[in-house]
Amino acid sequence: LRDGHLDDFELICKLHGKKTMSLGPRVIFGEVWRRLLLNDLVGSDELVRGLVQRFVSPPRLGLVGSSHFRGSYPGTWPQNASLTLDVAKRLGCPEGQFKPDFFAGTMFWIRRELL
Repeated sequence: LRDGHLDDFELICKLHGKKTMSLGPRVIFGEVWRRLLLNDLVGSDELVRGLVQRFVSPPRLGLVGSSHFRGSYPGTWPQNASLTLDVAKRLGCPEGQFKPDFFAGTMFWIRRELL
């Protein structure tokens, strides 16, 4: 991003391996989590076309992620509140209107300008 490699792209799909390094049930959970995220974001050509179209109308849409992994998690809010509220303010969202919400797994589609 800082080197300009993404400058030619309006939309970016952020994906990663989501590998679980531990053994046992967590490995299975990590694999299921990864596959669900990938299926929800890039599971078919038709899905990707539909997601890209969502950014066209309305043009102010900035982020799309998996509905399976969307939610607010109060336990993580205190440690992230200050930074998150600062970013929201810079994006034009008043603190009183901001609601903590994110996509767990950090895989999503986003407008480059938001990065």
